Amino acid sequence: MKKFYLSILFAIAFMAITNAQTFNFTNSNDNFTPTGSSAVTLNPTTITYTITGGRTNFYIDQATVANGGWALNSANYNYVKVVMKNNSNLGFLTIRNGGTNLGNTAVTLSKNDTEFKTYYYQLNAAAYTGTIDGFRVFFGTGTTASTDNIEIDKVEFINFIATPTSNGFVKNPGFEDQLGNSTPWKTSSNAYVKTLLDYANGRTGQASMKFEYLSNDTPANMFIFSDDTIGVEPGAPGATYGVGSVIEVKCWIKTTVGTPAFNMLMRFPLRDGVSTTPLKNVDGIGAVPAGDGNWHQITFSYTTTASDPDFKTIGIWPGILSSEGLGGLNTTHAVWLDDFTSTFTGITLGTKKNTLEGVSIYPNPTTDVLNVNAPEGSSIEIFNTLGAVVKTAKGTTSVSVSDLASGLYLVKVSKDGKTYQDKIVKK
Repeated sequence: MKKFYLSILFAIAFMAITNAQTFNFTNSNDNFTPTGSSAVTLNPTTITYTITGGRTNFYIDQATVANGGWALNSANYNYVKVVMKNNSNLGFLTIRNGGTNLGNTAVTLSKNDTEFKTYYYQLNAAAYTGTIDGFRVFFGTGTTASTDNIEIDKVEFINFIATPTSNGFVKNPGFEDQLGNSTPWKTSSNAYVKTLLDYANGRTGQASMKFEYLSNDTPANMFIFSDDTIGVEPGAPGATYGVGSVIEVKCWIKTTVGTPAFNMLMRFPLRDGVSTTPLKNVDGIGAVPAGDGNWHQITFSYTTTASDPDFKTIGIWPGILSSEGLGGLNTTHAVWLDDFTSTFTGITLGTKKNTLEGVSIYPNPTTDVLNVNAPEGSSIEIFNTLGAVVKTAKGTTSVSVSDLASGLYLVKVSKDGKTYQDKIVKK
């Protein structure tokens, strides 16, 4: 039996922000002109726009660029950072040159905020080339009430450079590889809870992943998904892994959920390295302490058994289940995840079946007797799917299995430190 162990921490995220141009609204409107606003309030370090009721959009135009204040050049900036509090029914943000978007993807906004949030809009549209003479911060779409408002703390053009990171088989483990984009993590939402990047609660960097509760009702299940394609090879390229492989993930968790503590699930989809459909999903469970405002590192692990398929790649889906007794959650509650690490101790099939040579096991499936051809003096062990030994024998060529329940079993044949193992079906 050969064990393959992997615990590699690749380069820590390299992030550089250069050539920043900032509008910070310190007792000033910073030359922004609103369209669709019924009132503008200058605060000491922010600006509040009260939006006219019944509108489906609202925007502010910046004239400083046209007046020669600075050059908005596509060679200098690739992101716009907006720090704001959205107290309106408008649900997305874009940056425009007049009516033309300067990026390909709108940024989704949360609504009815009670705190400032940071959003990053990526500039990469065909319209953003060379130097342009103005820009617009555009908010849509929805129907506003007369009391709706948007409070803005900062609009900043930046140039961001990042190096993709990974830890073992977990990519982007600290959610810092891109601004405003959690790739390869996929966020999701339902009527009770949504997941999103939070740039105000990073444990070691800027960002963390937040489970934000939207309702006072009992929540539905919620997962975030990473590497949800064909998975990541956890060890040697092309290797296939089987029974006894140990998958372990640690992550840091912070929560505002009070007592009692609850369990969180780390789901590992096992795949063949070709199909996007998992061969099987296996779960590690970790106990999350009651919320105290501090970060806690939680360990999730799973050891594959005889009932699990052989696999080549692994994914990772952290999740919170409604079955965990989380009734009583409300809109003041949240859970944050950050700084994942992973290890993998893999049992490689390419080695284990050839370690002890001259072994054959038949018939398979079997009903009464299992024949074992093996070197003289070999020890035989049969395990159930829970990993418990249910039969042992030594120096024999057959083992009675008539008293075993129908199902899947693992047979292990050993001699002089060498091992052969395979799965059998008892009918």
